[in-house]
Amino acid sequence: MKKHILDRYDSLPDGRFLVDVATGDMAGLFEEFDRAAPYYRKDLDPQLAEYLCGCVREIGRAPFALRFSFDRAPDEAARQRIRRSVRSYFLYRGDIENERMRGCCVPVCCSEWRGSSCSS
Repeated sequence: MKKHILDRYDSLPDGRFLVDVATGDMAGLFEEFDRAAPYYRKDLDPQLAEYLCGCVREIGRAPFALRFSFDRAPDEAARQRIRRSVRSYFLYRGDIENERMRGCCVPVCCSEWRGSSCSS
């Protein structure tokens, strides 16, 4: 990665690049229809997800950390929910992308969908 791109990011003492996210409150991280849901498997706000993916593409394989800033600091339970939610979301997206890359169970167009199950 070109150094001038990486210069956009602060770094931690351990060398990890820092990706900053600022929003008013925790609900701002999630898709509107998921905001009130009590579970941690929520969809991230699409713009946030795209921003994070873009940052990771820029950073490449270098280690990084996410820093979330809110108007009011969340308690430890909320911080844990954020960690689990973000991690779960990207693990889910990774699984979906892996399935898409294999072409398993993903029709090219609706007319080709036969409803058959895939075989690995």
